[in-house]
Amino acid sequence: MTQVKVVLAAALAWCCVLTVLAGPPPASARPAEGFVSRFVDPPAAFRPFYRYWHPGGRMDPATLRADFEAMREGGAGGVELVNFVRDNEIAPIEGYDPAVHGFGTPAWRTGFAAAQRIGRDKGLQVDALYTSKWSANLPTVSPDGRGSAKELSLATAMLDGGETYAARVPEPDLPDRVHKRQLVALRAYPCRENCGGSGLPVLDQARSVDLKPRLTTGRRLDWTAPGGAARWVLVASWLHGTGQLVEGAETAGDSFVVDHFSRDGFGAVRDFWTKRVLDPKVRSALAAGGGSLFFDSLELNRDGKQLRHWTAGFLREFKERRGYDLEPYIPALALRDPAFELPGDKGERVREDYRRTLQELFRDEHLLPLRAWAHQLGLTLRGQPYSSWGPSFADPIESSSLLDIPEGEDRSFNAGAGQDFIETQGADAYRSLATAAHVTGRPVVSTECCASFGRAHRVTRQELLSHLNQNFSAGANRVVWHGWSHDAPGTASTWPGWAAFGNTGVDDSYGPRNPTWADDRRINDYAARLQVALRAGKPRTDIAVYHQKPGHSAEGTVGERYFTSSALEDRGFTYGFVNASLLTGDDTPVAGKTLAPDGPRFRAFVLDDEEAVDLDVARRIVDMARRGLPVVVVGGAPSRATGNRAADDAAVRAAFEELRRYGNVRWVGREGDVPQALDDLGVQARAAFEKPSTLVGVGRSAKRSDTFYWYNASERRERATASVAADGIPYRLDPWTGAITRLPASVKDGRMRIDLDVAPGDVALVMVSDVPLDAAAAEAPRVADAGAGRPLSDWDLTVESWHRGTGPQDTVVTRLPKRRVTASDTDGRLPSWGSLDGLEAVSGVGTYRTTFDLDGRWRGRGAHLDLGEITTTYRVEVNGKDVGPVDQLDSSRIDIGPLLRPGENTIVVKVASMLGNAVAGKTVDDYGLIGPARLFPHS
Repeated sequence: MTQVKVVLAAALAWCCVLTVLAGPPPASARPAEGFVSRFVDPPAAFRPFYRYWHPGGRMDPATLRADFEAMREGGAGGVELVNFVRDNEIAPIEGYDPAVHGFGTPAWRTGFAAAQRIGRDKGLQVDALYTSKWSANLPTVSPDGRGSAKELSLATAMLDGGETYAARVPEPDLPDRVHKRQLVALRAYPCRENCGGSGLPVLDQARSVDLKPRLTTGRRLDWTAPGGAARWVLVASWLHGTGQLVEGAETAGDSFVVDHFSRDGFGAVRDFWTKRVLDPKVRSALAAGGGSLFFDSLELNRDGKQLRHWTAGFLREFKERRGYDLEPYIPALALRDPAFELPGDKGERVREDYRRTLQELFRDEHLLPLRAWAHQLGLTLRGQPYSSWGPSFADPIESSSLLDIPEGEDRSFNAGAGQDFIETQGADAYRSLATAAHVTGRPVVSTECCASFGRAHRVTRQELLSHLNQNFSAGANRVVWHGWSHDAPGTASTWPGWAAFGNTGVDDSYGPRNPTWADDRRINDYAARLQVALRAGKPRTDIAVYHQKPGHSAEGTVGERYFTSSALEDRGFTYGFVNASLLTGDDTPVAGKTLAPDGPRFRAFVLDDEEAVDLDVARRIVDMARRGLPVVVVGGAPSRATGNRAADDAAVRAAFEELRRYGNVRWVGREGDVPQALDDLGVQARAAFEKPSTLVGVGRSAKRSDTFYWYNASERRERATASVAADGIPYRLDPWTGAITRLPASVKDGRMRIDLDVAPGDVALVMVSDVPLDAAAAEAPRVADAGAGRPLSDWDLTVESWHRGTGPQDTVVTRLPKRRVTASDTDGRLPSWGSLDGLEAVSGVGTYRTTFDLDGRWRGRGAHLDLGEITTTYRVEVNGKDVGPVDQLDSSRIDIGPLLRPGENTIVVKVASMLGNAVAGKTVDDYGLIGPARLFPHS
């Protein structure tokens, strides 16, 4: 059961919901009036996107118009087109033929142009995946030809000293659909350790013998190993296609992953678009829309297993970029787990250079040409530059700095299919993307939220909101909801209609098919207001932490904490991640003891237990310290240079010895000691906590204001006092209502102190402004609860059941008989629908109604309503009047005092469920108002 109890969106103490005051703002407020108007009524540019799963040439214009109109009316600002048909038992579409309806066919072009045009007409920005599904793939490349993904395989033979090898060169087994191989290298290596089949064999590349010149006709080799005790390993290195098909690519014929490390791969993509996609209508529609080309996560491994990525000309490129010949070191190459090792640390050094070269080739031969091409089409480039499946070469920080809009992914960064209500595992992966964008001046960091496997129609909106809030707390500031399926007539075989992943796959299938749809507009308004606040001004981040590792995790499936201690977060410090690509670039100067003064304005730098850094990086760190930037080194200085550059080792060590001479440098043994070192250096968090807190967040600054956003990363309510380095008038910004409320605050030691009260998974949003904000009201006085509150135990419940009609795309709403539900005498909780006869398999909207009397002394008193647990979305009416947007994550402090009256009063709570129980035909989740529900009068 997904249980969500609580959360107050701005959650500062608890305040009544206030309407925005009308009237012209005072002259002194005008510098902020643009922000205020955007926050109250967010424009389309600040509104969420939906990922839109569509069946290519089977797209139906009427369905497009209905869907896009619903998106716009539902509070969205954009749509991301993704061709996706699982043409199998999961989600088949009758009559779908990839040769007729697939990517690049005339029918597909017609549908694609229509989607672009209709989206624009409905006021949506339209983005599009640049090939059919991902990673980039085409039916016009073959595994044996140019432009398709390539790998290097090893075939080996073990020889005793003096033994003769007289046979064809060893050949590896080829992957399915691959028929050709090319010999790249043939060497024999003396084996130094683990030569008998136990452990990783260690080869001596310095004494290896190049045998390729000795090959005879038919690739036969006749060679005798030198005599002696040493065994020899014959290694044949073969280049061939990976044979990687993209399942369900919706193309006529097999569609193979393209080569992401050569211009041939990108060229094939561009040529396909030029010849098969960019007819005049499509080209015109793209230019008029001005959206983004998009690429999803880099799934370049075979079934999640690492490949030894390669491309024609790799040896030449490597030598030009790294300065030495890679060929003798090939047996030790791997993304992570090599087949052979080299003496000492030589193998890891070479692998570092190998991974860096792959990243550079991906950057130079695919990413940058793709961006330039997008710009030529009048589009921007948005992408997910990391692996979500298997080990990776990718440097997400560098790639994110080059994208117009970098994007992360909640499912991959947080906890995969095992997502809980509170998830923070992927916070540092988000921070790394955000830092790259912030340093290079990119204003938008996107998140694909909030998919989880095997829970279709079951993930509550509260869980989505908690994950969204967490993604934003780590630097994202735009959401693409995953996803909305194009349920055209005739596409579905099962109720409640066609969904890209079926009824058992990845959640969710958004849109009017859901009982929550009436409430989704308020959720999108909430997200849009957060996005307005989190794009205001410029980011401000306290600490830059150095991080130079490929991928966002070792396995690529779940994010890993780069800074593993919570010590910085506990104290309120915000931090981001830089690596060599940012630290040695032009965007990160030091001025006034501040790193990247035109961006995040880092006020300290942390080197976190790094074994190796580039010599340029080492010298840059020394230069930063020389210029006065506080520096903290965790776990000792690096002992060597990155990569196979042993000649630089002594200079790296010397640089860090020089670093010890500076008084603004501290050396600590572990990450948990960093906050104390920062205290010693006089570095305080811009928003500090006096004691450890579960509130984590981000900050931004504009010319006349500072914005602070905190997320409660805890299952319990958090009360804390933030001490913020800002001057001015503090305001609470309520993203649910758009209300702007002046807050009480005190000043101590030159810093403003603000009391925060934030429920689990919820956020507090505060702006401190130098000038009064128009439309702001004074905060209502705080009041204490009057005892235990008045129980609201007896309710009438009427359920509108959403269920299948005559066809798989027909949903019928049936009003079920009213029933009486009564709270338990033991805990005051009401029964869930699954425990009520006749509601076990029902999904829909439940209306709870209770009536109670207030005596004549009531007039003028305040009150709040605590509804306890509710799943999933809810609305409240009091005496026939809608309370207005209520925090979907906190049902504990709903101000209803102004709507109450002496005598009889009626409270109505409308609760919308997910469709999971109706789809499953049984209770799989608890639905309804669970409570306990209580009324708290205030004196």
